[in-house]
Order: sequence, then C-alpha cells, then structure tokens
Amino acid sequence: MQISRNACLAILSVFVFAIMFTNSSPFGRDEALYAQSIHEMTLNFTWAPHYLGKVVAWKPVLTFYMYAPVSGMLSNLHLPIPVEHLYRIPSMILGALSIFVMYYLALELTKNDSLAWISTLIYASTAVFVLSALLVLTDAPANFFILLSLYFYIRASSDRRFFYLAGAFAAIVFLSKTMLAFMPVLLAVAYYFRKDKSALLSKEFAVSVFFIVLAAGINILFFYLDSGNYGAGLTLKSYYYDFFLRTKIYTPAYFNFPEAGLVFNFLIAIALFLPWLPFLALGLRTLNLGKPTDLLLLAWLLLFILPLTGSYLQPWYFQPIVPAFSMLVAKGLAGREYKFDQLTSLLVAILVLIGILFSVQVLGSSAKGWDADQKTLGQFLDDKENILIISEYSPQTVFYKFIGSTSQDYSALSYLWVGKHTNLSNEELISTVYNFTHATGAELADMFFSGARRIKSVYVPARPFKWLAIQENISQSTVGY
Repeated sequence: MQISRNACLAILSVFVFAIMFTNSSPFGRDEALYAQSIHEMTLNFTWAPHYLGKVVAWKPVLTFYMYAPVSGMLSNLHLPIPVEHLYRIPSMILGALSIFVMYYLALELTKNDSLAWISTLIYASTAVFVLSALLVLTDAPANFFILLSLYFYIRASSDRRFFYLAGAFAAIVFLSKTMLAFMPVLLAVAYYFRKDKSALLSKEFAVSVFFIVLAAGINILFFYLDSGNYGAGLTLKSYYYDFFLRTKIYTPAYFNFPEAGLVFNFLIAIALFLPWLPFLALGLRTLNLGKPTDLLLLAWLLLFILPLTGSYLQPWYFQPIVPAFSMLVAKGLAGREYKFDQLTSLLVAILVLIGILFSVQVLGSSAKGWDADQKTLGQFLDDKENILIISEYSPQTVFYKFIGSTSQDYSALSYLWVGKHTNLSNEELISTVYNFTHATGAELADMFFSGARRIKSVYVPARPFKWLAIQENISQSTVGY
C-alpha cells in the first residue's frame, strides 16, 4: 500500500517533534526572559507583554498571545513533563508544522517532487533548524509564517489574489519579529524581477505590503490599550531600534572583538550546517540567474551575511536561511537534471542520519553549564526573600525563582546585571550591597534598546538583604555563588 505524501510528511514531523521533546535542557538567557513574560500573561492577561509586572516592548505581542494560552492549559493539566516544555511545546509544534510548508514551498519553486522531498529532509535534519525550532523565542513563529508568506507569494504567479494571503502572513511575521516581515517581500521581488515585473506593480502586491504597515499599527494599538501613550511610545522606540540601530549595536564590534566575533560566528555556522555544508558549492554551480527560482535562492542565501556579522553567537539567527540552503544542497546533489540515482539516494540517507545524530548531540550538550547553574540558583531561592544578585545578564535565575513560588512578589528579588567580563571593584560591590538603588520601569523597558551594560531591578528592595549571590570572577574579590 502506498503511503500518501501528507502521511509521510506527518511521520517526519512527528519524528522531529519527538527529537525536540526529548530535550529538557534549562532555559537559555532570552528564553527565560520570554518565558517569564508568557508566565505573567497566563496569570493575568494584559494587552502587551510584561516583565516582572512592568510593560516592555522588546518584541511585538503575537508570540505572547499564542504561547500564553497553550502554556497555561498545559500547566493546569499537571503533566509529568519538565517545566521548560510548558513553554517550548508551542515552538516545537510550529517547527514540526514548518516541515509541511517547507515541502510545498520547495515543490512550488522547483516543480520536482524528488527535489522537494530531499530539500525537506535536509531542512529537517539540519542542527540549526532543530535547535531553533525548540526554543521559546519569537524566531519560531516568525520563521513558520515567513515560509507561509513566501509560499503564497510564489503561488500568486498563477493567481494574484494569493498576494493578499502572502501579505496577511507577512503581517503576522511583523507581529512576531518586526523587520523579518519584509524578508518574504524582498524575496518575492527577486522572484518576480525575472518571472513577471508587472506583478510587482499590481494592486494586489501593493496591498500585501500595506498589510505589514497595518500590522505595525495594530501592535502600537495593543500597547496603547495596555499603557496608554507610554506603551505606544515604547513600541515606536522598538521599531526605530529594530530598523535603524540593531545592526549597529549587534555587530561583533559592539563587544570589542570584531575579528574574533566574526570568526566565532563563522565557526558556529559551519558546525550547525553540518553535514550538508560541503555540498552547498555543488548547488551554487547549478544556478542559472536567468531563472526566477535560482535568483530567489541566491538572494535568500545571501541573507546569511546578516547573522554572520551580527548574530553575536546566537545560532537561531541563521534559521531563516535554512530553507534556501536546503534547496541549494538538494539541487547540488541532484545535478542539473534533478535526478537521484541509487548512490546519491544512499548518500542522502546517510547524511540525514548523521544530521539527526548531530542535532541530538547539540541538544544534549545544551543541558550543562551556565544555564543549569542559574536554574539551580533560582530553584534554591524560590521560597526566599530580600535577595540581591550581582551577575551577568541572567534572567534564568528570575524565572526559576518565581515559576515554583506561590508568591509573585517581584520586590523579593533585586539584581544588578553587568556586561560580560566586567570587573567590579571591591568598592563598587560594597556600594551595590549597602546602597542599592533600583531602576525605573522605563529603564527596564529600555535595557535592550540602550545597550546598557548595567541593568538593575525596578522595585524598592526590603532591607537588609538576607541573601546575597555574586557571580564568581565578576569582581576583584574571590566571592562566588
């Protein structure tokens, strides 16, 4: 009996979901930040995301709206699963569903079923996809809807009314991760530049772009409903930051080691695209830039430059280019005739197995180190008050303290987060402990936009502090956790 195409895709999606589900590593830094905001929305619905009770506009609203109901429902079921899964499962579901979209997008672009299947297998067995699809970040929904948007942009070559759907999904991307919404639009421009330039001047295409602008206004409205003019102002500031400052701030030069940062990012990219990377050159050789699909794939792959120069060692920034990478590698393995002989099929099967095993290894290695230490510390502090923590940026401690606590008194914990490799003097340590001054809600909301190297909690602490945690090697003293 022949298994249907969608059944095969479902089996692959469930398999990838199962791989992600086996991972129970502690939250990373930004993961813990978003998980805390999601947790607060499950406890008390707000129009905009909050962090420790204060409105923040670091990201748009959609991810929090999507994840909070699912996380709240799973929490109420009291399932015997790690607490991290309560927040990661929505990302895992979107990652698994993206395998379906990847296949149909590849099929639409290449018009070749075998090439679409191989592209999808490469996509699903690339470590950067498996790792990124697991995490509680805005990247998971953004990448899913980018694929959907681009799929309908390509479908519009046969019926321009599909531009409306493409624009709607691009708007959803904006409500997930702002500027990434323009990625499917730019790729569509590359495609129709060769396919049909008149499509780019059509009313339908213009409306699809307008949907993104409309999404920007809707996001401002939600923050206005939450906090009035203050919330709307925070949103406008986040837009300015995302579109004009992010590249400048998040280049390796910002961390004072431009050459080393670029090398580290490059090495991480090489590792996360193994074992497929060596075959990319074969795919590039097959390109004919006179063809719409090939021009689109090259433009898509060139976006690799952005995370390479500005991801500051955050591998999920490479996720948006994985589909293009997968299709180009598949083209290279198939050759210009798009044929897979038995030897090539065996090679693909072996590489898929290696890719899956490598992905499992990458996920397993993330369960140790700094994140595990912060989880242990947070759990130790969950029933304690009058706490001061002096450390690097560590929202994991905040999350794990409050997630297991019946009290959500955020004034129970004060913190000073300092930049990496900061060497506080003994006098600065003593002054922080005995003369701690809290920040304001505006300073908390501004902490990413300003590039601040010292970030403080926003509540007036009870005195004296009963518990003190100072990160080892953060000062001239020899104290530690």
